Parts: sequence; C-alpha cells; structure tokens
Amino acid sequence: MSDLAAMTEMFDETIARFGGVDVFVNNAGIMRLTPIADADDEAFDQTLAVNLKGVFNGMREGARRLRNGGRIVSFSSSVVGLYQPRCQSAWKRDPGSASNRDPPLLTGAPT
Repeated sequence: MSDLAAMTEMFDETIARFGGVDVFVNNAGIMRLTPIADADDEAFDQTLAVNLKGVFNGMREGARRLRNGGRIVSFSSSVVGLYQPRCQSAWKRDPGSASNRDPPLLTGAPT
C-alpha cells in the first residue's frame, strides 16, 4: 500500500461499490526475518515503504474519504518472537515503527 495510486484506487472502488467508507482498518505490513548482518538495503527500503509509508497513505486517504463519524483503526502484529531471537528483521529496529517496544537489537552473534 506504499503506492498512493493503488491506495486511491482502492478507496475509489470501495466508495463506488458501497457508497462510502465508515471504517478503514490499516494493517498492511511485511517482515523479512533475516539476521541484521545479512539484511540488504532493497529489503529494508521495501519494508519501510510498506510498513511506514503504506500506513501513512492509508491514514491520510482515510482522513480525506471517510464519512462523518468514520474511524481509522491502525494496528500492527509481529511473529518475530516465534522465531530464533537471532533472526531479527530490520523493521523491528525502526524507531518509528508501531512495534518498537521490544528488546535491543540482536546482532546474530551467539549468546
């Protein structure tokens, strides 16, 4: 949802089909579980684009398009705790992320 044109089209189609939007649930996100030492810039940039810009695009477009009294519900979830602690994603380290309340960066070094 980092593509603003796709977000706008989604709202356009929804409004055309249903006559308006009352609630927008904002939960798009990706997470590549990779030791931070092996993470590459392309994956990091894509993660930020979806997880930050996508959320921003959704909130902004929702604020413009929801009917009076409408609501935007934004939340995140994480499965990273189900995997080895050495496989942290770069997303978990972004200070602006919705899931930044976790333990310090794990480098992949043996514990």
